[in-house]
Amino acid sequence: MPVRAASEEGKPLRIGYLSDEYYEWVTARFTAPILANHDRARFHVTGYARNTLQDATTAQLAAMTDEWRDLSGLDDRAAAVAIRADEIDILILCSSYRAESRTILAFKPAPVQLCYSNLVSTSGLPAVDYLITEAATDPEGSDALYTEKLVRLSNRNIYRPPDEAPDPGPPPFLENDHVTFASFNNLGKITPEVVSVWSRVLDAVPGARLVLKSVNRLSDDGACTYFLEQFASHGIVPERLDLLTGDSDLQGHLARYRTEDIALDPFPCNGGTTSCEALWMGVPVVTMAGDTFMGRQGVNYLGKLGLSDLIATTPDAYVEAAVALAGNSSRLQMLRAELRDAVTAGLFDPQSHVAELETAYTEMWRCYLAGQEPAPFGVQGDQVLA
Repeated sequence: MPVRAASEEGKPLRIGYLSDEYYEWVTARFTAPILANHDRARFHVTGYARNTLQDATTAQLAAMTDEWRDLSGLDDRAAAVAIRADEIDILILCSSYRAESRTILAFKPAPVQLCYSNLVSTSGLPAVDYLITEAATDPEGSDALYTEKLVRLSNRNIYRPPDEAPDPGPPPFLENDHVTFASFNNLGKITPEVVSVWSRVLDAVPGARLVLKSVNRLSDDGACTYFLEQFASHGIVPERLDLLTGDSDLQGHLARYRTEDIALDPFPCNGGTTSCEALWMGVPVVTMAGDTFMGRQGVNYLGKLGLSDLIATTPDAYVEAAVALAGNSSRLQMLRAELRDAVTAGLFDPQSHVAELETAYTEMWRCYLAGQEPAPFGVQGDQVLA
């Protein structure tokens, strides 16, 4: 593919963000801060939307770009042709891990292509050059798990909470006289092993309750029966469990955290958005460190917040960490009061995050212009690290 003249020195780099999830969904909450904070003197930003569902969030995202293209009516090949016609230099995929989300990249509509944001594993496509990550989620040795070259930022994660959201409030154990554990993760992450470990936590904390909430799925009687039976097999009676369906809006969902004291992270597939939301709402998370990206998201978040004692490496250590935290009322109150500020400063810093992304994009383009094959590298601030 020839290099277009507009990308020569002194001209803005033309970057495109492609997704089929540009509506009120988790992808948009991670993408919006990026679109809003790019340096428009150096980067021309185009949004490419494949989603047929369009709402107010779609319009908000479109307003954050220099150009917006609705590709929802085009098949993959036609969409790739449209992107190529825009002479995009770097195409960034921001979508969940579904096969149909990434097929456009197989046509190589841009000279440099990468995966970012809501992807949690390799695309498996030779046409994709890079994947944005960081050392906490993809430590040394993880490169073998990817077809892409890994670009490790100092903080690859940036989430935008809603403008009108509830404050954390006091920890509910003060009024309830018992600790409430919770998981708002996808039910598919709650395996029999997870149930076994969480049952041990409940068994060790007399009077404690566990709340499970998942969008729509727990409205199904079969799903409720399954989990009640799973916990009952470990001696946990139904009266200690609350099985809830999803809330009608994001504000209601976040307000639900005001009724929870401690979030229990599933494993080996950790929470992503759910952990960000819990921490921002002042609810500490107990996690289990795994060997892959999906098993190390909790390591990433808690490590940045200085909460390494809540990161377990064995089931026994997980139980110990959860029980110790449940028994430390003064710490639960402190975390409730301080976590939001800590998360805002340590995790949700869009300006620094986008500055590192821009450093990464510039290095990718430099390598392309120099005729160099893509290679892994790191970014710390405005510095490119070997």
